[in-house]
Amino acid sequence: MDSVTQIALGAAVGGLVAHKQLGWRAYLIGAGLGTLPDLDVLIQYDNAVDNVTRHRGFSHSLFVLTAITPILAWLCQRWAKWRQHSLSWPRTMLLIWLGLITHPLLDSFTSYGTQLWWPLAPPPTSWSSIFIIDPLYTLPLLIGAIVAMSRRKRHSPVRGYGSNLIGFIIASSYLAAGFGLSKYVQQKAAAAMTAQHIEGRIFVSPTPFNIALWRIVAVDNNYWYSAYVSVFDDDKTLSLSRQQPLHHDQGAQMADVQRLAWFTHGFYQVDAIDNQLVVTDLRLGVEPVMPFRFVVAERPSEQQEWQPVRSEQLTTQRPRRDQLSWVWLRMRSQTQLSPHEFIQQQGAEFTE
Repeated sequence: MDSVTQIALGAAVGGLVAHKQLGWRAYLIGAGLGTLPDLDVLIQYDNAVDNVTRHRGFSHSLFVLTAITPILAWLCQRWAKWRQHSLSWPRTMLLIWLGLITHPLLDSFTSYGTQLWWPLAPPPTSWSSIFIIDPLYTLPLLIGAIVAMSRRKRHSPVRGYGSNLIGFIIASSYLAAGFGLSKYVQQKAAAAMTAQHIEGRIFVSPTPFNIALWRIVAVDNNYWYSAYVSVFDDDKTLSLSRQQPLHHDQGAQMADVQRLAWFTHGFYQVDAIDNQLVVTDLRLGVEPVMPFRFVVAERPSEQQEWQPVRSEQLTTQRPRRDQLSWVWLRMRSQTQLSPHEFIQQQGAEFTE
């Protein structure tokens, strides 16, 4: 999730654990803990594939965060004694641990994926039930924490705690609703695949800023398919549209391709474009804008073999506001056009 959301969640968790003991300071400590795992973005690796696939790695590992909890708890205890606050060791441990691990757990609800079990190497955990930025989740946390911090007078600790708790419950209910809707959409997608005699795997994800409109990606051995479904659609049969060949045989032995295959759970496409081998993460984006595209190999001519290169992430083309307009209309079932068709109809021009 975005930094503001992680800060808001961390602050809310800090307040839930230690509001009565630390007052507004509990929210600041929680906010700091909530953003700590994302400091891995300061690490720049040698190539674009590593920069993307190693983010949310060791710094998001439940093992690593649990291991450093006693160290941070000891520092917090020293500070609490210096400031003459009464904070028990178990509560300090709980404050630090929950402040840390709720960050990667929330990230796991997004489509990107999180390496919760690093250094073990299962594919990143991705429950894919909330968009990476969703104000409907963030605002209740933010408002609840801000109101609680503003009521820091000693005669009203319960009222402050209550506003934070209400915000947390509302946000958590929204998160749970998104998870439930993702399972509902998966069932609809599975039924559509059976009806269309497609044998493969399904990945569903919410479109930007909502949990009402969902994108479906399916892959079989040769092609990938896509569809969109809104919770406001009628009960008509869902149909998956066949897209392009996957070309998984191209560059299959290259380390970067194998890394991306692992990272995407197999939801990727390989294309030869102008004698460059380009790998696209099919899970992320709304057609025709696919933000995670990587050049992993080049060749002088079509008659020669691919040669691995230092991977680069291609610049993503950005549409005008038409794409968000499409999300709003399609969410309310007011258009059945694909996003690409809608943008073409509107005459949108893309800019680098």
